[in-house]
Amino acid sequence: MSEFHDETQVLNTALTAEIESLKRYLEYAWETADLAGKNMFIRLAMDEFMHQELIKKMLKDFQSIGKCLPAEVPPTLIEQLIPKIGDKNLQIRGKKGQTDLEALLTALELEKKTKTFYTTSAEKTQLASLRSLLIRLAQMEQAHQDLIQAEIDSIQQTGFWLGFKEFTLEANP
Repeated sequence: MSEFHDETQVLNTALTAEIESLKRYLEYAWETADLAGKNMFIRLAMDEFMHQELIKKMLKDFQSIGKCLPAEVPPTLIEQLIPKIGDKNLQIRGKKGQTDLEALLTALELEKKTKTFYTTSAEKTQLASLRSLLIRLAQMEQAHQDLIQAEIDSIQQTGFWLGFKEFTLEANP
């Protein structure tokens, strides 16, 4: 298999994954009754759309000039918001009977698989610019995972918030 085919295949697979993620997040947004949950899924869908645009540009560059040009990828809104998100309780059933928790668990698994694909592909590619994009996409998927996990922790009331154990300064009775 030629390098061109390998890199094109990686980019096409990544594009397909981002399209599927966008569709799924829009479905979840449609089915989620809670406004905060709805907005979170819409924001995730917007990020997936941005990922698609980056991948399409890289694919076009690779097909037209035989190499991927470096892409500048600024922090997404989700990456900027991760330390600032608040506590939410989203235990409302969607139209199709799937709880928001189930939707979040599915979304978390999707983000994990996508991140693994990007990380593995970055390790295998010989093109530095493509490797850079794949690593950056993996970082953005990690930010999505962190956001989704925070929502799951809130719903399940695990006592964790953004990976940190919650504590109180008040004395226990």
